[in-house]
Amino acid sequence: MFVYQSRLFASSLALVMWTSFGTGRLLAQNNGGPPGDVNQTFLINPGGPFGSCAFPISISIQGKGKVINLPGGRFIVISPKLNATITNLADPSKQLQNINVTGASHVTTQPDSSQIFLITGRNLNVDPVAGVVLSIGRFSFAVDADGNPIQLLSGKGQVIDLCALIE
Repeated sequence: MFVYQSRLFASSLALVMWTSFGTGRLLAQNNGGPPGDVNQTFLINPGGPFGSCAFPISISIQGKGKVINLPGGRFIVISPKLNATITNLADPSKQLQNINVTGASHVTTQPDSSQIFLITGRNLNVDPVAGVVLSIGRFSFAVDADGNPIQLLSGKGQVIDLCALIE
């Protein structure tokens, strides 16, 4: 079992996707329609609001994504055929390409506007203490209405430190 004792902020890549596209194309898709194209790059500096590696990185994601709205303040973010490339911007020769991140995020919004996330499969997680990790398995976390952690990332599966692989 993996229990991560840190301040968690914007844990899964699916959450980052949802935040980026929440008012745009992904959220606007019909629940019955197919996933839409995703092609987005995020730049993350050390010590920034997302935390990250000890060096600046870029995370590029390409593939398909979709938000499926459910009754009761719930939604699922799916990312079939989604891959990520992570580049150490201090040394661009250090790069991880085509990381499969096809997991799903099941999100439940509580009456106080906090959200509980259940992330399953292969997800890219960004954490201010651990940096950037790939979680494979079943993990959960919760944030309050302002995005502050109220339940730390925990679950079962494998966690791979991607920062260490591109140091």
